[in-house]
Amino acid sequence: MSPEQAMGERALDARTDVYALACVLYEMLAGEAPFTGPNVQTVTARTLTETPRSLHVARPSVSEALDAVVQRGLAKIPADRYATADAFGEALSAAMMTVTASSLRVATGSVPTPVSGAKPVGAGMPSPSVTATASVATPARRRTNMAAIFAMGLLIGVGALFAWRSRSVGDTGGHAVAVIPFDNLGEAADAYFADGITEEVRGKLTSVPGLRVTARATSNQYRGGKKSPKEIGGELGVEYILTGTVRWDKDVAGQRYVRVSPELISTSTGDSKWQNSCDEVISDVFKVQSAIAQRVAENQGVKLGAELQATLAEHPTANVEAYKEFLQGEKETESMGRGDNPSYRKGFAHCERATALDTTFGVAWARVAQLSSEFFSTNATDDLARRAESAMHKAVRFAPIDSGLKTQPNNADLLSGASGLDAVLGHWDAAVDHSKRAYTLDPRSLNAATAYARILHGVRKYAEADEMYRKMLELSPRNMSTFWSRVVNYVSLGDLAAAQRVTREGLALNDTTEYASYFALFQEMMWLLDPPILKRITPISPKMRSCTSCAGARWH
Repeated sequence: MSPEQAMGERALDARTDVYALACVLYEMLAGEAPFTGPNVQTVTARTLTETPRSLHVARPSVSEALDAVVQRGLAKIPADRYATADAFGEALSAAMMTVTASSLRVATGSVPTPVSGAKPVGAGMPSPSVTATASVATPARRRTNMAAIFAMGLLIGVGALFAWRSRSVGDTGGHAVAVIPFDNLGEAADAYFADGITEEVRGKLTSVPGLRVTARATSNQYRGGKKSPKEIGGELGVEYILTGTVRWDKDVAGQRYVRVSPELISTSTGDSKWQNSCDEVISDVFKVQSAIAQRVAENQGVKLGAELQATLAEHPTANVEAYKEFLQGEKETESMGRGDNPSYRKGFAHCERATALDTTFGVAWARVAQLSSEFFSTNATDDLARRAESAMHKAVRFAPIDSGLKTQPNNADLLSGASGLDAVLGHWDAAVDHSKRAYTLDPRSLNAATAYARILHGVRKYAEADEMYRKMLELSPRNMSTFWSRVVNYVSLGDLAAAQRVTREGLALNDTTEYASYFALFQEMMWLLDPPILKRITPISPKMRSCTSCAGARWH
């Protein structure tokens, strides 16, 4: 909360959003919020009267230039802050370029400071010596802003999802519970909703003191009930598993409703500790999620006070149709785990529809910001920059991004996001540490594995990176982004034969058009494709490169 909001002022503008974003950036860099205290009143008082500790003092690796930019964003008086997020982004870019220009591959093409003798080349990207030289001519201002827009979009996307779901991965206290994906008993097209129910219930349970909830990706490998509760309990070290079914139906009046049947099972005996069936019209689906979480907590002997009950009853939007669109977007992108443009475009369309249905849906705006920044990183147009900035404004305004690594030091999603920001800033030691910890905490998470693999590649630990890419393909066998990254890793090693072999392996599992277009778009790696396919890609001039989906080449 900004000082002017704490004072009750109603005339708020973009400078309030700048303050909020500066708070998030401060916490990501320092590991603690700029103002802390035992209660809201204390934090508010400090916000109005104190100056945050210098980031450079708290973390010497943060440059004085970057510290000054963040401190200005945290100014008490709005007039002393940056007037817009664009101005804030330009200042961040300038500060980062001053100290870590060599780390910003997108702006300079050079190499950042090494870690343990290595020479980083950029997270998940090939070195300049193997990258095609053709590029889209863009103004210097746009190029210097690319890193800032990408980093801020990533920060907001990860931060908002983290704050909403607040997964305390790795908590060592209380009863251990794994939430297994609920089975969809309806049409295949409704499977996304069962996954959404599972994720929401899991997220709510992590806010319950006395419960230790297994991470999403680790639990999701048991989808479909192929192993017994005892086997799952032994492999995950949990006392209970929560599973269930989701079925859609219509009442006599033709109104559609959802039936959710959860069951809590003891892994030691295989006995059902509790089961129930909830029939609700779709507009009350949030009530079903809260009721399940409350029943599980009560079964474990947790006393639900008024504050905890209110937390469990929270929901990200009041518009169920918007919520369904958001869940379909998460399904298309595998919660940003797929990494390919076709999936991202489908997910983006769903998230944009979600924000159109509910213009205050902060978490959906955060995804739009994150996806827009992803598109901008490969096709830096003014239109994409404006769309990313607009979405960032709205995400910061409507999504409660108010927690960080200090309060949730073992949150795998937040650690992965922090590693990406570390890499952009050139803090490679921290990037390796954060990404490795994230993967160790949640080894079945594609996001955590992707972050770790890209950082390993960035510091030129190619053999370790290849092993990570191999494991990632076990998690997601058709993932074009992973195939592309593994190919680039082999090229960096100088092993052309292995790069071509992996290129063919991925092509055999994917649509030829999408796969070839992906290799043509990202770093122009299409030269690794077999000649018959390569001949079908026609290079186009920079003037024709006007859309993310076709930049760099045309398929015919």
